Amino acid sequence: MTPDADLQAWLDVQAAERHVVAPYVRSALPVAVTYDLRVIRVGRGGRAEARQQGQVALRAEQATPLGTMSVSSAPGDACQVELVLAPQGEEPRRFSFDCPNGT
Repeated sequence: MTPDADLQAWLDVQAAERHVVAPYVRSALPVAVTYDLRVIRVGRGGRAEARQQGQVALRAEQATPLGTMSVSSAPGDACQVELVLAPQGEEPRRFSFDCPNGT
């Protein structure tokens, strides 16, 4: 088992016609991470989900982007961005964010 990677995650949001969401992650230690990124929207039209998965090698104390996703929703929709990070040899970490306002 490796030492705790002490992961931090956050979203960078760029406003356009649709918001572009770019999740970033930083680790205290160098570690390989598998990630699962989902945007889940529930509204009058039903449920919609977009998903990206991948692997990335994190360097210590360096912010690393995990790609981008376009997000849109109608007023009254419930919308969440969920990110699961699974560092090699450790338990997965779950992060949840509200979708950007005005999507």
